[in-house]
Amino acid sequence: MLIKQGAPPLVYMVEASATLRFADLTSGSELARALVQPRQIVSINAERGVMLGQTVLRPGPLAKDHQYGIWLEPEHASGGAIRQTTIMPIPASRPSSDSK
Repeated sequence: MLIKQGAPPLVYMVEASATLRFADLTSGSELARALVQPRQIVSINAERGVMLGQTVLRPGPLAKDHQYGIWLEPEHASGGAIRQTTIMPIPASRPSSDSK
C-alpha cells in the first residue's frame, strides 16, 4: 500500500512494526527496503538520501525533480499475522439410562 508520495523531502512516522519500501516513482527504481519499528521516522531527502532516523539506508544525492514513494509491505501469513481459531467444547457425557 502506498502510504506517502511526492517530491522530496518526504517524511513519515511509522505507527506499527512494518516493512517499508522506498522507490523513485519517476525512474521506477527501488531505493531501499527496511523493517521499521513503531514511532521511528523515515524520510526521503534529495541531499541525504533515504533515512531511517539518522541511519542512511540509501545515500544521496537523489534527483530533486523526481517523485518518490513509501510503501507499506503486506505481512505474510508466517510473518506474525493474526490468526482466528474457533474452539468447540467437548459435549458433557450423559449418564446411561441402563443404570440400575
